[in-house]
Amino acid sequence: MTSTTVNAKLIPLAGCNTEVIEIDKEEITIGRLEECDIKILNNPFVSGRHCKLVRDTNLGETWLIDLSKNGTVVNSNKLRKDQVLNHVYIFQQTKLANGDEIKIVLRSDKQNYNVSYLYEEIKSFSETLEYNSFEDESYELNPKKRLANQDLEHSLSKKSRQEDINTVEKKPTAADNQEVSKKSISQSKIENNETKSTTTSAQSNDGEEMLENLTCGICQDLLHDCVSLQPCLHCFCSGCYSPWMTQSDNCPSCRIAVVQISRNHIINNLVDAYVRQHPDKKRSDEDIKDLNEKNKITKEMLDPQKFIKRARNYGFSYTYYSDTDGSDLESYDGSPYDNERCRQCPRDTSSDTCVALEDNCHAATNNGADSFTCSPSAVHVVCTCCSELLPDRRSEPISDQRPPIQCEQCFSVYCNMYWGCQAASCTGCLCRFKDKEFKEEWLRDIVNSNVYETDILMNYLNDNNLKISDMLQTICERLTSSEYSGTLVSPNFSPMQVLCHRCCISALRVLSYCYRKDIPDTELPVEVTRRPKCWYGKECRTQRNKLAHASNYNHICENSKRR
Repeated sequence: MTSTTVNAKLIPLAGCNTEVIEIDKEEITIGRLEECDIKILNNPFVSGRHCKLVRDTNLGETWLIDLSKNGTVVNSNKLRKDQVLNHVYIFQQTKLANGDEIKIVLRSDKQNYNVSYLYEEIKSFSETLEYNSFEDESYELNPKKRLANQDLEHSLSKKSRQEDINTVEKKPTAADNQEVSKKSISQSKIENNETKSTTTSAQSNDGEEMLENLTCGICQDLLHDCVSLQPCLHCFCSGCYSPWMTQSDNCPSCRIAVVQISRNHIINNLVDAYVRQHPDKKRSDEDIKDLNEKNKITKEMLDPQKFIKRARNYGFSYTYYSDTDGSDLESYDGSPYDNERCRQCPRDTSSDTCVALEDNCHAATNNGADSFTCSPSAVHVVCTCCSELLPDRRSEPISDQRPPIQCEQCFSVYCNMYWGCQAASCTGCLCRFKDKEFKEEWLRDIVNSNVYETDILMNYLNDNNLKISDMLQTICERLTSSEYSGTLVSPNFSPMQVLCHRCCISALRVLSYCYRKDIPDTELPVEVTRRPKCWYGKECRTQRNKLAHASNYNHICENSKRR
């Protein structure tokens, strides 16, 4: 690295030293390490070697090369290294121009960590001399003439200073007073303009803080048709939360079990007020239309009575105050004599509607369970998926007249096999294991929670024109023939067991490992079979979050470290 003249400099803008940094080397590195030329300490978002500036002396150009994990922003262009294969990276670079803003760290949530510089080119000595010779006609290259000019300027400056002293000693006239008053008025106008600009900037900062509080945690945009999750009270767009709801019952932010969804009218009103003040922040019509189409949250999901029952299933205790009568206080204690009824409860003789479902009432169709009628003192249970009431007939033997309503692993209650679950997000909440229709998006890490081993399994199925249903059929046949008896999910497990969606996925995790282990090495690629075995085998925890470790070692084996 050779030293050169100063051709450019970095002017600090935010989050860094106040000193101007001169670029006097052909290569300057910026980062957190001590070996870097420009060190940015105590900043967790700055990499050890974040980026470097390379000066091409022949062309007079400066290039910025990003070396970081989080990336570097030049004006509005974000640079970051891309991984091509395993540990091979391609580093992005860009040519810097005079006035470019280099943002080492750009965070909207933690602005105190932001670091940015202004890149400024410096003209060379020959350019400066040429500029002065053309623009300043009084410049003399002859030293004697230049000294004579300097003496003349010195004598003239003495006379001008003496005249200034004489002017100060004179008494001010009325015209002078009028001119001073004009100057004071103009100065006050300038101060008022500065005060207005300060107020405007403060208002813009308040608007940015308000926008952060009105931002959806999923789409990172302004909330639309906001819903709040209870008990954690996190807020999301209805259209954003609906797809998540089909995959998980937990909150996307804090992973707490969601027992109720409710409309947040206060947040919706604040969003409307914010849009009126900042029309440019309004979401486009295409975004709103797309969110409305994705919204699958029905009126039944917002029922507070079902919220009480679902909360009780998760171990929460809640009290519900009726909106119709403020004096009524209801708390659900599991009493079989509450006023709610299910589809099979007798109809109200005074009206032509069902007592429980009102206008949403429909007859149960699916099986022979529709011939059953609840007695006045019948005990009811709540479906874990849709929160709908159904009669508790678990004491009766399972038959065509009494389909299963309970998972045989976790003992949760579901109505899918009884009369068909009506939840919009239902994925077949209860069925026999052999009849479960698994989707590929549910099985992205089905083998040991290892994405790489799961890809090997899926590629094997595709190469042999097999589907997930074919793999499930083979697994069920091997279970029946007791080939997988040593790796059962639970004692006496069989393909005929009635399981909920989660327990089906958990069972397939264990059995898909057995299926993957039975694939002959001759039917797998060479790069898969030549990998050494991991010491910890299928119990390795690193394989779940380190793709390089998962791809370099074979985890379809037992733990050899324990022996």
